[in-house]
This record gives sequence, structure tokens and C-alpha cells, in this order.
Amino acid sequence: MTPERWQRVDEIFQAAIELRAEERPAFVERTCADDEELRREVESLITADEQGLSFVDEPAFQVAAGLLATGEPELEKGQSIGHYEIVGPIGRGGMGEVYLAKDKLLNRRVALKLLPADYTGNKDRLRRFQQEAQAASALNHPNILTIYELGHVDEQQFIATEFVEGETLRQHLKRAPLTLSETLDIAIQIASALSAAHRAGIVHRDVKPENIMVRPDGYVKILDFGLAKLTQQEERSPKPIETDKTETSSGLVMGTVKYMSPEQAQGLQVDQRSDIFSFGVVLYEMLAGRTPFEGETSHELITSILRKEPPSLTNEPDGMRRLISNALHKKKEDRYQTIEDLLVDLKGLREDKAVTGAGAQVAAQTVNGSALSTNAAAGVSTVSTFEYVVSGIKRHKTGTALVLASFAIVAIGATFGLNRFGGRLRPSFKQMRIERIPETEKAGGVAVSPDGQYIAYTARRGLWVKRLGMNSGIQIVPPANVVYPIYSPDGEDIFYVSDDALYRIPARGGEAAKVLEDVNGHGPISFAPDGKRFAFTRYQDEETVLLLVANSDGTGERVLTSRKKPEILYSPAWAPEGSLIACAWGAAPGVRVFGIRLATGEEEQITSYKWAAIERLAWLSDGSGLVASAMETSAAPKQIWHIPHPAGEPRKITNDLESYADVSLSADGKSLVTIQSARLSSLWVAPKDDPTRTRSIPFGERKLSGSVSWTPDARILCLVNTSGGRDIWVVNADGTNPKQLTANAGINLQPKASPDGRYIVFSSNRGASGASHIWRMDFDGSNPIQVTQGDGDGEVQPTVSPDGLWVVYSKGGTDTGIDGKAVWKAPIGGGEPTQLANTSSAGAAISPDGTLIACWYKQDKTSRWQIALIPFTGGLPTKILDVDRASIVPLRWTPDGQAISYVDTREGISNIWSQPISGSTPNQLTQFTSERILGFDWSSDGQLVCSRMHDSQDVVLISDFR
Repeated sequence: MTPERWQRVDEIFQAAIELRAEERPAFVERTCADDEELRREVESLITADEQGLSFVDEPAFQVAAGLLATGEPELEKGQSIGHYEIVGPIGRGGMGEVYLAKDKLLNRRVALKLLPADYTGNKDRLRRFQQEAQAASALNHPNILTIYELGHVDEQQFIATEFVEGETLRQHLKRAPLTLSETLDIAIQIASALSAAHRAGIVHRDVKPENIMVRPDGYVKILDFGLAKLTQQEERSPKPIETDKTETSSGLVMGTVKYMSPEQAQGLQVDQRSDIFSFGVVLYEMLAGRTPFEGETSHELITSILRKEPPSLTNEPDGMRRLISNALHKKKEDRYQTIEDLLVDLKGLREDKAVTGAGAQVAAQTVNGSALSTNAAAGVSTVSTFEYVVSGIKRHKTGTALVLASFAIVAIGATFGLNRFGGRLRPSFKQMRIERIPETEKAGGVAVSPDGQYIAYTARRGLWVKRLGMNSGIQIVPPANVVYPIYSPDGEDIFYVSDDALYRIPARGGEAAKVLEDVNGHGPISFAPDGKRFAFTRYQDEETVLLLVANSDGTGERVLTSRKKPEILYSPAWAPEGSLIACAWGAAPGVRVFGIRLATGEEEQITSYKWAAIERLAWLSDGSGLVASAMETSAAPKQIWHIPHPAGEPRKITNDLESYADVSLSADGKSLVTIQSARLSSLWVAPKDDPTRTRSIPFGERKLSGSVSWTPDARILCLVNTSGGRDIWVVNADGTNPKQLTANAGINLQPKASPDGRYIVFSSNRGASGASHIWRMDFDGSNPIQVTQGDGDGEVQPTVSPDGLWVVYSKGGTDTGIDGKAVWKAPIGGGEPTQLANTSSAGAAISPDGTLIACWYKQDKTSRWQIALIPFTGGLPTKILDVDRASIVPLRWTPDGQAISYVDTREGISNIWSQPISGSTPNQLTQFTSERILGFDWSSDGQLVCSRMHDSQDVVLISDFR
């Protein structure tokens, strides 16, 4: 069927559903005239609409066009689309095909959804879908399906998502009833996911068991944000539909009817309280085995939702009955006002042993009014959400378009059940609360007292102590470069490091005493359980780091083991059983955790998992594992991890866009303190020849990172942090028309446009080796080609010569200079590279006339960084400019070619300075009084752009994380 035909169906269908039910047949008969097929198509949609099926926020027949269209592409096993290799089909539906695929770049399985041309041809629909998919992908919550990429290859739109193994909650409810404890476990995860969505301004609007996946390990995943709306967006608010006239209206009433809130069933505007009502229905069903509102038709269902109270749950605790009642109030003003309030009550019930200890079991649940025994339920096979939909396609091809509309592309592309979920849910980190501790801004390190009542933290170079629950802390050590605080096991003293020496001070303040010199490794000391000894690290020389133990008074040092660079040892953690010390060891991206036995010196691997970096380790009090602040990839934020011991797969406790540094646990293991870092960044531009008049330009809520640069047509290239990588975007100088140029292709850095407008060069680790090399791509992001093939520590900071023929960059490696890096150049089309500087150099910029290269430069090992001017052909500097450098941001020539501009950062505040090549006094160009500059660039006509960043560092308390 052609799109034009469906457009005609659209017009008639939309007009018909606005009429009273009894008026519709005559209208359809009159409008369709002699076109019998047209009449049947419209009537089938109206009939399905009146049966209370799900709808998306567009008329369902628009989606059905994809189902009825012919000529859908078929992909075979081994075939590729972009960097995805097809493994096999998962299913097919009205909005496209779904495949299990392998991401060849990141070596992981994904669900790949291909959208048909009928769907992507409507630019408005595609724009709205992309907007909502991007909103959902930004949530990055462990209980929300992860969207990896929304992209296109050769006009083929696709979406790649996390591949989830398990079964839907619907399937699990059919297979076996839940205990109250299991119900609470699942419900807490659902509420946590909705809380993250609501905080991001997203209302799900289709919460139901089919959109909830339960993995074999007990994790819950919320699917289907296809109905979701950003609450800050304007949403049409139709007039309330009178109950006695209501059947579900496509485009106005959405979501499966039996889970709708009263306001949603009437077609009124919804907010997060509608999700709370739907969640209450799901919770009721988990306990009772049936939904609280029933009816043979959508009319009866909606009447029940609007006017009837659900049957009482007589077998459940009073607290649970009150919770569900508060979620299912007809008036949204009388419900829980936030999902967080409901979540608090759920957790309270979960902790109440009087509630969960009895292991209350629900009565035999019913399916379609008939009792379903546990044995019978066990025979239900595990299938995916998509398979559930596909079974409907085979029975009712036309009407199924409406069913498919209830499953947004995110849900369809992600679920494929491979394993049954049986038994009780395994304990996992999903009930935790994260609370910011006030008045702890800019904290650098933190420790919690053994009794969990106090924290010690470093701020403004001093040491502070604060009782939890109190507003302000007390400074017990004045500014003295204090780092790595830790409480003694008895809580009486605080140990800390200052200027590579270890000190002890009474926890309530007093005179500090030096304990030991040369405690200059990474991480705090770690005490033995009895407090009589501690472990620490020390650099013996520039190449060797040691792991040692000493008595608590600093005597009796003993070396346990050592490592040579690039491998390092850091953050020792003494196990509660007393005979083992865990330590982080290795070099990025292969940092691991190993243990060493004190009695024998024997080393053992605690986990084979590899991180890009591990900042801190701490043992759980029962010795069942460690918690760590660790970075999975060099572009990902540090998260808190659980590392089981003696065996098990590490997994994240936190999983968001913030970064967590440092970890410290109370003696009972119930309280964990860490430092949560958030990065707020923005783009700033200044007009020609007046850098003091900078102004911020809007660029949404994206996480800017690193360098920025101008294109020849006066647009801005910038970097945005994404889940697991960094991507290149281009945006107009006023912040409009942002466009993503790279996606799901590793860490991309320092984009720079060629002056002739042909290419964008950048550094990326997308290759098979994982090392950074120089790449180029066309201006629209297509046709990426690797330009350099060097080895060593990576190739970064590219820039292009004025004639567009050469790329100048910095290369790491053992033969490249004093500090392991030097400036090189290579043909932009690929070819043999040439080293330009014979000593340490970086951050190169090419003069406007193409004859000189300015770069940061070290003349020898003992000298500091200066600006050098070297010939473009290479060789010794023709001039060295001595500046008071305080930043590693690459240099830029001013457009007139008479000066070198650079970033100077002092006390966290950056400004751009200009150093004339004549050697005269440098000039400060910008007048910022806050924030750091990540990158900057000049346009050919003298406009300035810079990316600026503000870091917040707050101490947070994480509880209920076990």
C-alpha cells in the first residue's frame, strides 16, 4: 500500500474517531463511497481502536503503513550495516526489522533495529522519534535499557540498543507467582528507573509488565520509551472525553488501557503522577495475580478506572495496602506526588523484617479468570517481548499495527529471551540511596569514621571533620597540601598525607604528629583489622613503585612487592580476615586487582576484569568483596564497582554520567562515602577583534568535553561525552542546528577542519588496537579514513596545514623525546610521517602562511615548557618564547600571524593570553573570573570560540547499597 493511500486512510480515520460511536458507520459509508477496500481498512482500524489496544502519540495507521508495505530489506548472517555484523534475525514488525548483531568496534552484542523508508520518510515523525530516543538514551540508569546509537547508513535508519537476556514481567507472572520479598525487589528497581526518568523530565506513559524485563541475575530493565514525553515540551491537551462517550482515541489516549491513569484514559495531559498510577496497577497485579480494574470492553475498563475502587488486598501487610492505595487515587493531587516518595516507602517495607521475614506468598494467581498452578506456570516457555508481538502479527496482520504501536522501537529492538528466570532474586545493588552531604563542596578526599557518624575530608588544602546530619564542618588541619585522609580502626585518630609524609591527628582535633616519611605513592594507607599495621605504596625511584607494610607508629617497614613503569601499584586495601592485601596494579587500559599474602608473599588474582583506571579500593566488612572507584574506559566517568571475592563478575553499583572518586566504608559496611563530581560545560563565542565580549551560546544539555575549533564556513566543531566514548558534533555559531558527526566509534578527540573545507581531522582510538591514531573524515562525518599508523602511546592533537596537504600532530613513543612525545607531520592522504622536533614537544599550531609551527617545547629534561617556533620542514627552533605556562591546551596562532595564543589556568580559573612572536610582553585577552577553558580557536576573521567547564565535587553518602 502506498503512502498516499495511507494518507487518505489517515484523514478518514481521524475524522471518524472524533465522532460519537453511533455516528461513525454512516460517516465511513458516506465518505468511502464505492471504495470497498478503503472502507474495510478504515473500519478495521476503528474496530481495533475501540478494543482498547495501545497507541503511540501518532495515529496507529501511520505505523501500520510500514507493516503493510512490501519490499522490506532482508539482511543475512554475516552481512554488515556500518560497523555492525548481523548474527541473525530476532523478529519483524510494523516499524521495521530487528536483528541480533555484533558491534565489531566494541566487540559486544546489540539489538539492531532497522526502520523502513515509510517510517523515515516523514521528517517530522523522524525528528520527534530522534528527540525522544536521545532523551531516553541520556538517562543512563542501570534499570533502563541502554540506547547505544541512533544512526543511518546509506539512507537506512537504525537504532542499536543493549541486548537484554531474560523474560518480561508478564512472562514471569504467568510462570510463577511472586513472594512479597520478590515483589518488593522488582518494584524498587522499577521505581528507581522511573525516578531517574522523572528527574530528567521524562514521563514514560506506558508502564506495564510487557515493558519490564527481568534478567536471570535479578536485574530489572525498563523498556519502551516510545510513548515518553519530555515534560518541558508543549503537549496538546484535548478536552476531557466524557466517560459515556469514550472509546480509546488514537493520538489522544495512549498506553494499554488497563494500566492507564484516569487522566490518561480521558485524553488529558499527563505528568509523572500518571506513571505512579500505572506503576501502582503493576504492583497490585504482582501481588494479586490480576489487575485492579477490569472490563470486557475499553468502555467498561475506563469506567472502572474512573469510578470504581480496586478490590482490597486482604493478604498483604497494612503498609503495602496503604502504599498501593496512595498510588491508585483517582485524583492525581491525592496520589504520591513524586516517585521518590513511593520509593522511600517501598524501601521501608523491604527493610521491615516483620513484613518480609514471613516470606508471604500470594494466592494462586489467575490468568483470564482461571487459577494457574505453579506447576502449570512452569511449563510456559520464555519468549521475548518481540516474539510476543510477532505472534500477533501472524494472526492479524492489519490490526496488528495497533498492537505494534504499543511497543516502541526501543523495546522491540532490545528484548530476546534466552533464559528462564527462576528462584528468588539474587541480592544486588539496586536499593541504594545517594545523599549529598551539605557544605562539602570542592572536597578532594574523604573517609567515613568506623561508626559511620563522622566524615573527614580535604578541602581548600586543609583537613575538615563533620558530623553527619550537621550543617558545617570543623577544620582541624590548616591548609597544608593535605590528601588521603583515613580513620584508624578504633576511630580515635585520623591519618593523612601532606608533602609526602604521613601524619596522625586526634579525630576531634589537636596536635598533628609525623608518623613516616616518603609515603608518596597513590592512595591512602590501609590498616590491618587490629590497627597495629598499615599498608602503603612508595616510589623508590622514577621507575619503581613499592608496596610496603609498617607498624602503626611508622617502624618496621617491610617491602611486599614492586612494579616497574608503566605498571604501577596503588590503593592497597587490607582484607578483614587479615592475611591478604588487595591492590590495583597495571597500566591503562589493563588495570586489574590482585592480592598478596602477607605470610608468603604469594600473589593471587582477585579478578581478571580490566579497567582503564582504578582510583580507590575498600573491602566490604564481611570480606565478601571490594568496592572500587574505577574507570571502565578512558572516556567514561569513574563509577563505584563491586568486585566479588573469592569469585564473581565485577559490576557497577553506580551507573550514571557523574564521576565518583574515592571510596570509604563504615565498619559495619552499611555506609559508603565518596566524592561525586559533576561537569557543567558550555560554549562561548566572542565577536571579531574583541575577546572580552564573550557570551554563552545554547547547546542543550550535552556534556561538552575537550577542544573546539572553527570550520571554514564559520560553524563550530566540538566534542560531546557519550556513554563509553566521545563524539564530534558541529553546530552553528549561535548554537542552532547541532549535528552529530561520529557515533559509537570509541573516543574521538581534537577535531580540526582543513582550511579548504574538504576534511575534518581528529584523533580516535576506534581502530582494532585501541591506540589513538589520526583519522580524517568528510565534512558530513562520512568516509572515515585512518591517516597515521604509528605505535607507542598514541597520536593526538592534529591540525592541518593552510594548503590542506599535511597533518601536524603529537606522537607518543619511546623515541620521541624527553617526556615521550614530539611533534610530527604526515600527508593528509596517508604516507610516511616525519618527526619535526628532536625533543619533547606538543600542542602544535601552524602559522597562517604555513612556514612555521608553534608548539610547547622542552629544551632538556630539567627545563620547563616554553613556546618554540620551528620551521614547517622541521629542525631546531628559530625562536623560543618564555611564557609562564599553566595549561596543556594546544596553542593557536592569532589570525594576523603576529602572536601565539594560549590558555593560562590558575586556581581553577582559565583565561586566554597572547604572546607576540616578537618576544614582547604577553597580553591577557579574556577576562573570565571563574571556570576552566577546555579548548579554544580563532576563526579566519578573528572570532573566538572556547569551551568552558565548571567542576563540582561534593561528598555523598551511599546507603542501602548491598
